[in-house]
Amino acid sequence: MALTTLASGLVLALGTPWGPARHRRVRTTFGLTLAATTATAFALRPDVHAALAAVTAGAPLPGTVDVPAGPFVSLAAYGFMTVISLLKPWGPTRRGGRPRRPSRRGEAAAPAARAR
Repeated sequence: MALTTLASGLVLALGTPWGPARHRRVRTTFGLTLAATTATAFALRPDVHAALAAVTAGAPLPGTVDVPAGPFVSLAAYGFMTVISLLKPWGPTRRGGRPRRPSRRGEAAAPAARAR
């Protein structure tokens, strides 16, 4: 699921006129998604497998604090990324602040708006 989130975000950012580096919120969510995906793959998975092996063997959980900490941090990171994606709190980066060419729709609509 995390890899799908990372891949779809990259495809959507590359497929839009804004690109992946024009807004701070896009860069932040991409960086956090990359960090959460990496942490999930390398830090969370071994703890979950160790807990599963211990419970299967009938032993108590090896570290009761570590087991829920990983999913909680991932949930908090994805929740934060969802909030900043919806609220769009930060402005464009230096690269995103450049004036853009008007779209074809904007050029065609401008004379009609002036005629009124």
